[in-house]
Amino acid sequence: MTDRAEFREERKLKLDYGKTVISLGSVVAIVLAVYQWNHSNKMYKDDLDSRLTAQWREHIKFLLDKPEIGQYFTGKGETTPDSKIESSVLAYADLRLELIDGILNNLDEWGPGEGLTWKSTFIRAFKSSSILCKRYIETKSNFDNIDDDLSTKQLVEDLKPSAKAVMKNGEEVSRFFKKWEILNAGVDKICKE
Repeated sequence: MTDRAEFREERKLKLDYGKTVISLGSVVAIVLAVYQWNHSNKMYKDDLDSRLTAQWREHIKFLLDKPEIGQYFTGKGETTPDSKIESSVLAYADLRLELIDGILNNLDEWGPGEGLTWKSTFIRAFKSSSILCKRYIETKSNFDNIDDDLSTKQLVEDLKPSAKAVMKNGEEVSRFFKKWEILNAGVDKICKE
């Protein structure tokens, strides 16, 4: 009987080893899955950032290629386009609004610093183009992200962490004031109806 008891104990021990190996394998698989998930999210964010930056760059390049249209978006032109190019200027304004709205839609993928950089770029675009403001007001209902993310109220909320950091260490005072200079008014104030 002792041989039989030893055989059962040995079998039980082998089963316990097998269960332990399976458990450890499961833990390793879960850790690898989490790593892969984090890595793919980072790759997605990097790819998204690259695509949106490329789209914005191409959008700006168009202005260089078409200075007759670009003058209405750089603050150097008249406020009312020539009747010959009015449809092109309005189409470009619509494209710009769509692109701004699309980028703002993806801001939650980045940290607050990156979001402020994009927002300051867009506020500058609105400040330098009365045509863009006019077109935004005419089509405001199509651009919820612009209305929400570039409102004065939201921009002030976005700047609060920077203001607190300035109050704590005082090192970035000039940088904060540069941000404030750009972001002190949202589209609701820049583009008055």
